[in-house]
Amino acid sequence: MSVNGWKEVVLNEVVDKLGDGLHGTPKYDDNGDYYFVNGNNLQGEIVFNEKTKKVDEVEYQKYKKDLNNTTLLVSINGTLGNVATYNGEKIILGKSACYFNVSENVDKNFIKYIIISDFFKEYIQGYSTGTTIKNIGLKQMRNFKFFLPPLQEQKAIAATLSCLDDKIELNNRMNQTLEEMAQAIFKSWFVDFEPFQDGEFVDSELGRIPKGWRVGELGEFLENIKASVKANPNINGVPYVPIDTISKYSLGLRDFKSGKEAKSSLISFLKDDILIGAMRVYFHKVAIAPFDGITRTTCFVLRSKQSFFLSYSLLLCNTDDLIEYANKTSKGSTMPYAIWKGGIQQYKIVIPTNDVLQKFHYLLYPVLVKIRDGLFENQKLKQLRNTLLPKLMSGEVRVPIPEAE
Repeated sequence: MSVNGWKEVVLNEVVDKLGDGLHGTPKYDDNGDYYFVNGNNLQGEIVFNEKTKKVDEVEYQKYKKDLNNTTLLVSINGTLGNVATYNGEKIILGKSACYFNVSENVDKNFIKYIIISDFFKEYIQGYSTGTTIKNIGLKQMRNFKFFLPPLQEQKAIAATLSCLDDKIELNNRMNQTLEEMAQAIFKSWFVDFEPFQDGEFVDSELGRIPKGWRVGELGEFLENIKASVKANPNINGVPYVPIDTISKYSLGLRDFKSGKEAKSSLISFLKDDILIGAMRVYFHKVAIAPFDGITRTTCFVLRSKQSFFLSYSLLLCNTDDLIEYANKTSKGSTMPYAIWKGGIQQYKIVIPTNDVLQKFHYLLYPVLVKIRDGLFENQKLKQLRNTLLPKLMSGEVRVPIPEAE
């Protein structure tokens, strides 16, 4: 249904150019200055990693495209619908990256939100071809239909959604800084022992440690909660947290399900419990709960036996050493899904004195809570954005347009 003052357009009518990248392989050069970008590099922005190939100036000149400050990128082969804004990066494109330059009389950010909407993703999935590797053709991209409001309303809609994204990005930057700080303090205290260098040290099975400390097991700090929850399809208002919503230090929400998923293998947790993946593919997922809720037994629920054990325990559970131990001690016939059978509490750790643990918790707990709550706030902001986006893009919800001065 059209909205008064909006017109139906196809994508090709609001762009100056629309094309894809190189259908082939360039000559790579590890010392080159230009990155070879495909759809998996498109993650809101163009992301490079150690696997991203490079090319030299000659290859760049041969295969470069007309990318500029109006350019948006979308993945069209393999993983469909990844989106990124071009910000002057030194790149050439592969065939799985489609690019288009938004016309002058159209707001680029409005079009960006159009192509990250579920409406667009459903469209490209519906018109994709291929059984193993999905592909959406340029013709189908050009023919994507949507309603376009007047320019000023486009800008107002984009500005509303950008406010949410800006807050999410600010939280992400703050969380990264706080996490780096927490890890640095943990290493300083419990790996390098910097605050304790004036004291005596003794040898242990885990190496040199301050005198008065000892080697023990994680189970001395954390109780493994195993009490199951009797499923009730009529439970209301109970936060349900499946393993896929857990990230480092925090977790997201999903409505409690009354179907099969919410009727089996459930376990409750309390605020400040530690949730950690109980299967190999999830060992890296470790979070501190911001509320009471319910999860499944694909998570361990670990409860600190003393409140001041929590900060040290949480940072221990986020170490690479613990993940390595988990992989070595986990059991199960199906490799990717092996359950970690009881080994978690036998993990050997250095146990400082209670005085040290209390001081560390007093220092770090506010930082860890800030990280957790920032990540959880981002989950709620993303939910709000994803709820607003289709309503704004369809005209169901209208935003006020600033009056011209």
